[in-house]
Amino acid sequence: MTKSLKLKQIVILGLALAPLFAFAFRDDFDGNALGGWWSFFSEGGGMQYEVGGGLLTVTHLGGALEVNSVAITAEIPGLGDYDVQTRLGWDEAEVSAIELMVGGHPPNWTTRSAYMASYRYPHEDRHIIASFALNRDARIPAPPNGMHIFHVFRKDMHSEAYFDGSLVLAEDDQVALTANTVTLRFQGSEVHGFAPLYVDYIQAVPEAPGWVVTLGLTLGFLLTGAAQRKLTRGEIT
Repeated sequence: MTKSLKLKQIVILGLALAPLFAFAFRDDFDGNALGGWWSFFSEGGGMQYEVGGGLLTVTHLGGALEVNSVAITAEIPGLGDYDVQTRLGWDEAEVSAIELMVGGHPPNWTTRSAYMASYRYPHEDRHIIASFALNRDARIPAPPNGMHIFHVFRKDMHSEAYFDGSLVLAEDDQVALTANTVTLRFQGSEVHGFAPLYVDYIQAVPEAPGWVVTLGLTLGFLLTGAAQRKLTRGEIT
Protein backbone atom coordinates (compact mmCIF):
# COMPACT_ATOMS: atom_id res chain seq x y z
CA MET A 1 0.00 0.00 0.00
CA THR A 2 1.47 3.36 -1.02
CA LYS A 3 1.65 6.49 1.14
CA SER A 4 -0.75 8.27 -1.19
CA LEU A 5 -3.35 5.54 -0.72
CA LYS A 6 -2.96 5.68 3.07
CA LEU A 7 -3.40 9.44 2.93
CA LYS A 8 -6.59 9.05 0.90
CA GLN A 9 -7.93 6.61 3.50
CA ILE A 10 -7.18 9.03 6.33
CA VAL A 11 -8.85 11.92 4.49
CA ILE A 12 -11.99 9.90 3.71
CA LEU A 13 -12.28 8.61 7.28
CA GLY A 14 -11.68 12.10 8.61
CA LEU A 15 -14.45 13.54 6.45
CA ALA A 16 -16.79 10.77 7.55
CA LEU A 17 -16.12 11.36 11.25
CA ALA A 18 -15.71 15.15 11.19
CA PRO A 19 -19.39 15.96 11.96
CA LEU A 20 -19.11 13.97 15.19
CA PHE A 21 -16.32 16.15 16.58
CA ALA A 22 -17.48 19.45 15.11
CA PHE A 23 -18.70 20.55 18.54
CA ALA A 24 -16.05 20.26 21.22
CA PHE A 25 -14.95 22.34 24.19
CA ARG A 26 -11.38 22.67 25.42
CA ASP A 27 -9.61 25.19 27.60
CA ASP A 28 -5.83 24.92 28.12
CA PHE A 29 -5.76 28.10 30.21
CA ASP A 30 -3.21 29.73 27.94
CA GLY A 31 -2.61 33.45 28.15
CA ASN A 32 -3.00 35.46 31.34
CA ALA A 33 -6.76 35.73 31.84
CA LEU A 34 -9.68 33.39 32.34
CA GLY A 35 -11.74 32.92 29.16
CA GLY A 36 -14.98 34.85 28.81
CA TRP A 37 -16.93 31.61 28.36
CA TRP A 38 -16.66 30.92 32.12
CA SER A 39 -19.37 32.12 34.52
CA PHE A 40 -18.81 32.41 38.27
CA PHE A 41 -21.11 30.98 40.94
CA SER A 42 -20.26 31.68 44.57
CA GLU A 43 -21.31 30.26 47.91
CA GLY A 44 -19.88 32.24 50.78
CA GLY A 45 -16.99 34.13 49.27
CA GLY A 46 -14.72 35.19 46.48
CA MET A 47 -11.95 33.45 44.62
CA GLN A 48 -8.50 34.77 43.94
CA TYR A 49 -6.77 33.11 41.03
CA GLU A 50 -4.02 33.40 38.45
CA VAL A 51 -3.79 32.24 34.85
CA GLY A 52 -0.28 31.69 33.53
CA GLY A 53 2.08 29.03 32.27
CA GLY A 54 -0.85 27.00 30.97
CA LEU A 55 -2.43 26.68 34.43
CA LEU A 56 -5.41 28.07 36.27
CA THR A 57 -4.23 28.42 39.87
CA VAL A 58 -6.72 29.16 42.63
CA THR A 59 -4.63 30.92 45.27
CA HIS A 60 -7.25 31.88 47.85
CA LEU A 61 -10.88 31.34 48.76
CA GLY A 62 -12.22 33.84 51.27
CA GLY A 63 -15.59 34.58 52.75
CA ALA A 64 -17.84 34.58 55.77
CA LEU A 65 -18.42 30.84 55.93
CA GLU A 66 -16.17 28.33 57.65
CA VAL A 67 -15.80 26.57 54.29
CA ASN A 68 -16.32 28.65 51.15
CA SER A 69 -17.06 27.46 47.64
CA VAL A 70 -16.73 29.04 44.22
CA ALA A 71 -17.53 27.38 40.91
CA ILE A 72 -16.86 28.32 37.31
CA THR A 73 -19.21 26.96 34.66
CA ALA A 74 -18.91 26.87 30.88
CA GLU A 75 -21.71 26.02 28.49
CA ILE A 76 -21.01 23.32 25.91
CA PRO A 77 -23.03 22.12 22.92
CA GLY A 78 -25.62 19.62 24.11
CA LEU A 79 -24.02 16.18 24.13
CA GLY A 80 -26.00 12.98 24.59
CA ASP A 81 -22.97 10.72 24.71
CA TYR A 82 -19.95 12.60 26.00
CA ASP A 83 -16.30 12.30 27.01
CA VAL A 84 -15.04 14.85 29.55
CA GLN A 85 -11.52 14.97 30.87
CA THR A 86 -9.55 17.38 33.05
CA ARG A 87 -6.15 17.44 34.72
CA LEU A 88 -6.37 18.80 38.25
CA GLY A 89 -3.93 19.25 41.10
CA TRP A 90 -3.69 20.21 44.76
CA ASP A 91 -1.24 20.92 47.56
CA GLU A 92 -1.39 19.97 51.21
CA ALA A 93 -4.07 21.73 53.27
CA GLU A 94 -6.45 20.79 56.02
CA VAL A 95 -9.54 21.78 54.04
CA SER A 96 -9.38 22.10 50.27
CA ALA A 97 -11.49 20.48 47.59
CA ILE A 98 -11.77 20.47 43.83
CA GLU A 99 -14.60 19.03 41.76
CA LEU A 100 -15.55 18.36 38.15
CA MET A 101 -19.25 18.29 37.29
CA VAL A 102 -20.92 17.56 33.96
CA GLY A 103 -24.33 19.22 33.85
CA GLY A 104 -27.57 18.17 32.29
CA HIS A 105 -29.46 21.37 33.08
CA PRO A 106 -28.58 25.06 32.93
CA PRO A 107 -25.99 25.94 35.61
CA ASN A 108 -27.22 25.31 39.13
CA TRP A 109 -24.17 23.87 40.77
CA THR A 110 -25.64 23.77 44.28
CA THR A 111 -28.19 21.15 43.15
CA ARG A 112 -26.48 17.83 42.53
CA SER A 113 -29.62 16.37 40.97
CA ALA A 114 -29.02 18.71 38.03
CA TYR A 115 -25.76 16.97 37.18
CA MET A 116 -25.09 13.81 35.23
CA ALA A 117 -21.62 13.26 36.67
CA SER A 118 -19.74 14.52 39.71
CA TYR A 119 -16.09 13.80 40.39
CA ARG A 120 -14.45 15.39 43.41
CA TYR A 121 -11.49 15.39 45.74
CA PRO A 122 -12.34 16.47 49.29
CA HIS A 123 -9.11 16.88 51.20
CA GLU A 124 -10.74 16.57 54.62
CA ASP A 125 -11.35 12.83 54.20
CA ARG A 126 -8.57 12.15 51.66
CA HIS A 127 -10.73 10.42 49.06
CA ILE A 128 -11.59 10.67 45.39
CA ILE A 129 -15.38 10.41 44.99
CA ALA A 130 -17.23 9.70 41.74
CA SER A 131 -21.00 9.63 41.20
CA PHE A 132 -23.52 9.74 38.37
CA ALA A 133 -26.86 11.57 38.65
CA LEU A 134 -28.56 10.48 41.88
CA ASN A 135 -26.95 7.05 42.09
CA ARG A 136 -24.37 5.69 44.53
CA ASP A 137 -20.92 7.12 45.15
CA ALA A 138 -17.67 5.26 44.64
CA ARG A 139 -14.67 6.19 46.78
CA ILE A 140 -10.98 5.46 46.46
CA PRO A 141 -8.13 6.64 48.70
CA ALA A 142 -6.66 9.91 47.52
CA PRO A 143 -3.18 9.77 45.97
CA PRO A 144 -0.30 12.10 46.92
CA ASN A 145 -0.44 15.78 46.14
CA GLY A 146 0.24 16.70 42.53
CA MET A 147 -1.52 16.65 39.16
CA HIS A 148 -4.08 13.95 38.33
CA ILE A 149 -6.54 13.19 35.52
CA PHE A 150 -10.29 13.00 36.11
CA HIS A 151 -12.06 11.32 33.18
CA VAL A 152 -15.79 10.60 32.79
CA PHE A 153 -17.77 9.46 29.78
CA ARG A 154 -21.21 8.26 28.84
CA LYS A 155 -22.14 6.10 25.88
CA ASP A 156 -25.51 4.49 25.18
CA MET A 157 -26.77 5.26 28.72
CA HIS A 158 -23.69 3.68 30.31
CA SER A 159 -21.29 5.87 32.29
CA GLU A 160 -17.77 5.28 33.57
CA ALA A 161 -15.37 7.35 35.68
CA TYR A 162 -11.59 6.94 35.63
CA PHE A 163 -8.90 8.41 37.84
CA ASP A 164 -5.38 8.47 36.37
CA GLY A 165 -6.46 5.76 33.93
CA SER A 166 -7.97 3.40 36.53
CA LEU A 167 -11.69 2.64 36.63
CA VAL A 168 -13.45 4.04 39.71
CA LEU A 169 -17.13 3.66 38.89
CA ALA A 170 -19.21 2.13 36.09
CA GLU A 171 -22.99 1.97 35.97
CA ASP A 172 -26.00 2.34 33.71
CA ASP A 173 -27.66 5.76 33.81
CA GLN A 174 -31.13 6.15 35.28
CA VAL A 175 -31.76 9.58 33.76
CA ALA A 176 -31.52 10.49 30.07
CA LEU A 177 -30.10 14.02 30.07
CA THR A 178 -28.07 16.08 27.64
CA ALA A 179 -24.74 17.49 28.83
CA ASN A 180 -24.97 21.28 28.46
CA THR A 181 -22.35 22.48 30.95
CA VAL A 182 -19.04 21.63 32.56
CA THR A 183 -18.27 23.01 36.00
CA LEU A 184 -15.13 23.25 38.12
CA ARG A 185 -15.86 23.82 41.79
CA PHE A 186 -13.23 24.92 44.30
CA GLN A 187 -13.62 24.77 48.05
CA GLY A 188 -11.48 25.99 50.93
CA SER A 189 -11.33 27.61 54.31
CA GLU A 190 -9.58 30.65 55.72
CA VAL A 191 -10.06 29.21 59.20
CA HIS A 192 -8.53 25.79 58.57
CA GLY A 193 -5.99 26.79 55.97
CA PHE A 194 -6.04 26.78 52.19
CA ALA A 195 -3.49 25.48 49.72
CA PRO A 196 -3.53 26.27 45.98
CA LEU A 197 -5.67 24.23 43.56
CA TYR A 198 -4.64 23.80 39.92
CA VAL A 199 -6.31 23.11 36.58
CA ASP A 200 -4.13 22.22 33.60
CA TYR A 201 -6.88 21.73 31.01
CA ILE A 202 -10.47 20.63 30.57
CA GLN A 203 -12.12 19.23 27.45
CA ALA A 204 -15.51 17.86 26.43
CA VAL A 205 -16.13 16.00 23.18
CA PRO A 206 -18.89 13.73 21.91
CA GLU A 207 -18.37 10.06 22.70
CA ALA A 208 -18.56 8.16 19.42
CA PRO A 209 -21.79 6.16 19.19
CA GLY A 210 -21.67 2.58 17.97
CA TRP A 211 -22.77 3.41 14.43
CA VAL A 212 -19.79 5.75 13.96
CA VAL A 213 -17.32 3.09 15.07
CA THR A 214 -19.01 0.61 12.73
CA LEU A 215 -18.87 3.13 9.89
CA GLY A 216 -15.16 3.73 10.44
CA LEU A 217 -14.38 0.02 10.51
CA THR A 218 -16.52 -0.62 7.43
CA LEU A 219 -14.87 2.20 5.48
CA GLY A 220 -11.45 0.95 6.51
CA PHE A 221 -12.33 -2.58 5.41
CA LEU A 222 -13.72 -1.46 2.06
CA LEU A 223 -10.78 0.83 1.36
CA THR A 224 -8.28 -1.85 2.29
CA GLY A 225 -10.10 -4.42 0.16
CA ALA A 226 -10.20 -2.05 -2.82
CA ALA A 227 -6.50 -1.31 -2.42
CA GLN A 228 -5.64 -4.98 -2.33
CA ARG A 229 -7.64 -5.63 -5.50
CA LYS A 230 -5.95 -2.74 -7.30
CA LEU A 231 -2.56 -3.90 -6.09
CA THR A 232 -3.28 -7.38 -7.45
CA ARG A 233 -4.19 -5.89 -10.83
CA GLY A 234 -1.11 -3.65 -10.77
CA GLU A 235 -3.13 -0.42 -10.69
CA ILE A 236 -1.38 1.13 -7.69
CA THR A 237 1.94 2.82 -8.37
